[in-house]
Amino acid sequence: MNQLPCTLEPLVVRTEFSTDGAWDALREALCSPSKDGFLPNVALVDDRQYEGLTPGQVFDLVPAEYQHPLVVLRTL
Repeated sequence: MNQLPCTLEPLVVRTEFSTDGAWDALREALCSPSKDGFLPNVALVDDRQYEGLTPGQVFDLVPAEYQHPLVVLRTL
């Protein structure tokens, strides 16, 4: 399994693929400005190779160069 990408933005990693609608809603919410104009600056990772990973397994795939204090996981 490949390491997660090393991005300039914090990662939002999809690890659950049984509910496309939930992922689509999350993606739309993160990619659309709020009514106050806030738009999160995140990198979405939608890749089935990460399906079913636990938080511990995901953290093992974070590159050493990753400079953000968080990784967001979309799980059940």
